[in-house]
Amino acid sequence: MNGEKKELMPGQSESCLLVAALQAQTEAITRLADSNQQVIDYLLSQEAEDLDADIDGASSRYLDPDED
Repeated sequence: MNGEKKELMPGQSESCLLVAALQAQTEAITRLADSNQQVIDYLLSQEAEDLDADIDGASSRYLDPDED
């Protein structure tokens, strides 16, 4: 371009702002989903460790209602 400012059609700037906002929102949702997946992975690994400990004879962190 030769330094001219491109004329926007009526409503075009609002559309550009909306697209930018949607892109930012999508990026934020993606980051949140990634964070949630990390939490789920951590919790599953903790549960797996607890199951391994139970198999090895360690007491469960949950109370057994039938146990005296």
